[in-house]
Amino acid sequence: MNLLQIKYFLEVSKTLNFTNAAQNLFVSQPAFSRQIQALEEELGVKLLFRNNRKVVLTEAGKVFQNRFEKIVNEIEESLEEVKSKTAHQDFVRIGVLQVITSELIDNLLEKLCGFFSPEKIQIYRYRFDELKEAFEKDKIDIVISLGGFLSERSEIEHYTLERISAGIICSKEMKFNQKKKEVLYQELKNKKLICVEKELDPEFGKYQEMILHKLQIASEQVIYTGDVINTILHLHKKDGYSIFYKNPDLLESEKIQFIPIEDESIYFKIMISWKREKKFPIKEVFG
Repeated sequence: MNLLQIKYFLEVSKTLNFTNAAQNLFVSQPAFSRQIQALEEELGVKLLFRNNRKVVLTEAGKVFQNRFEKIVNEIEESLEEVKSKTAHQDFVRIGVLQVITSELIDNLLEKLCGFFSPEKIQIYRYRFDELKEAFEKDKIDIVISLGGFLSERSEIEHYTLERISAGIICSKEMKFNQKKKEVLYQELKNKKLICVEKELDPEFGKYQEMILHKLQIASEQVIYTGDVINTILHLHKKDGYSIFYKNPDLLESEKIQFIPIEDESIYFKIMISWKREKKFPIKEVFG
């Protein structure tokens, strides 16, 4: 059952004529009739009786007509209230670090749409250097990244959205813990690790360095490559391992596997950041 079906039913309950109701809603009569039939099947009751001469509401139809009218009125009043609260607001431009999952962004949008009009929310994906430039030039208002974005700047506020367990990613063809579900980090010490260069992606690089420190892996055992995408390309060539978090968007290839690290204290932190002067109600939205 959906709002469209309810509106179709309310229209035909007013006109008591399928042809007129369909015309009023600018839809073909067969399509209109199918929606009414689907609504009746889902409810398990007959809402309308019709023959060649007339359409009549059943007793169940009268009950649901009254309830559905209240539901639609409440929805329309709520929409008007939201629009009036956000009418003065400009577009909310959100910059997202390229390694953040689409699933997390979808969850973020779902919550933001409870406060901002959906048509006023704009999403942009960036590499770190692009993200930083866009934020500093006021091309975006909110940043979703790993860790506190530009955390050294006092005018920027941060809020933790999610903590995600770390693990290693590597080629499925490489012989490494094939029969184990999790990796004990002591086993990584003698492995060839591919990491992101901190200069090219400071936030992600900072997290990798922090995890390497926790794992007590010497820097000479690490090979630094370009950004996250270049690291993934190296792994496709079976060139070592990397420390990452489970990201279906980047690890959808059948050639790459993710193996969790058996340590709850080792994780990536997904954070949202914004300039304090903007006064976005982020903590109210996600708190």
